[in-house]
Amino acid sequence: MLPIIGGHGQARVENFQFREFLSFRRGYTHVSGAEQKEDDGTLSHNTLVTSTIEGLNLLDVVTADRIVARLYSKHREGPEGSFNMVGSRFEGLRIADCDVNVKLDIKLFARSRPTNQLWRNLTRTAISTK
Repeated sequence: MLPIIGGHGQARVENFQFREFLSFRRGYTHVSGAEQKEDDGTLSHNTLVTSTIEGLNLLDVVTADRIVARLYSKHREGPEGSFNMVGSRFEGLRIADCDVNVKLDIKLFARSRPTNQLWRNLTRTAISTK
């Protein structure tokens, strides 16, 4: 956890295994946060977290060479902040021995402010892909 004024943190795990259910070769996370004075004089609180798992194996059914989850959030004074997932990706994802190519809709989050709009857009997207 970062202090209110910001800072950095990181963690790393090698050769993790939970029984015979889940294993991965390497997992690591980096988080940083800072308070920033905007051009209009207001303050924003910005956070960037990146978590990566390499060599994922879930019950020998779901495997991935690498999964990267990257989340950036910016919270200005006011009711809601914003966030994006630029840089998040799946590499070498396979389910039941079939290659899976996931195309993340990164722009969905940029056009979904306030948050209740995100849920409407997610619902619309889920329905349109069926």
